[in-house]
Amino acid sequence: MKFLFISPRFSGGIGGHAAMLAEKLSQSGHYVKKMETTHIPIKNFKNPSFAVLSSIKSLVDRDSYDVVHAFNIPSAYAMKYAKAKKKVLSVHGVFSEQVDSLHSKSVSSIAKSAESQVLQWPDKLTTDSKATQKLYKDKFQINFEYLPSPLDISMFKKIGSVEKIKNKVHSIKLKFLSSNEIDFFGSNPSTRQLIRAWTAKEAIYKALRKPGISFSENIILDEFNAKVQSANAKFISSDQEKIFKLYFYDLDDYCLTIAQEV
Repeated sequence: MKFLFISPRFSGGIGGHAAMLAEKLSQSGHYVKKMETTHIPIKNFKNPSFAVLSSIKSLVDRDSYDVVHAFNIPSAYAMKYAKAKKKVLSVHGVFSEQVDSLHSKSVSSIAKSAESQVLQWPDKLTTDSKATQKLYKDKFQINFEYLPSPLDISMFKKIGSVEKIKNKVHSIKLKFLSSNEIDFFGSNPSTRQLIRAWTAKEAIYKALRKPGISFSENIILDEFNAKVQSANAKFISSDQEKIFKLYFYDLDDYCLTIAQEV
């Protein structure tokens, strides 16, 4: 089969996913062309410039393809104009929410409008995230096919012996604890305390489903010790504040934390 892959880049994140998929398809005997397109490297112009320049490339491309596969919303414009029997769009998150967390309200509004339009163009929509699949279904009533990212396990053969780092949570505590939390945990907190703190913040983060959250700045824990079964926490941002009740459950060497908004 003959494929055209369109992505803002073919490295890192969704671009790395596209590159690996293209490589495996080629190894299986398929023809895969990767559309390489430049963009204006200035904030607020990267995605629009890529959408325009890649669309021009599609319009002048005389080749026809069995499948054109676009990766992320900006690639969909080139996908629309490409000549192909089937068109597929893959996303790795809710595009409008990602833009909303990084750009101004005016840019975010444009992104939401473009997103709702673009999602009508492909023959098939796919995502490698069940959370993204659910969000698009709940917010936009749009059905995405869930396809987990491929994993080339043969690459692990190149890795030598690996030694597990014990109590790794101690080495990363400064990345997820606030200065006040570091003070009340003390200079030598127990592994159980740190695991509870980490799982509490992770639970709140997943409950909020809001991109761009800083564990140390936006999720703040009230003081607690390793013996308590519940505690309190709050999420603070520039435009909202939410209170959460935390419930801790110890399961042998594991810790389960449930966060409930109150």
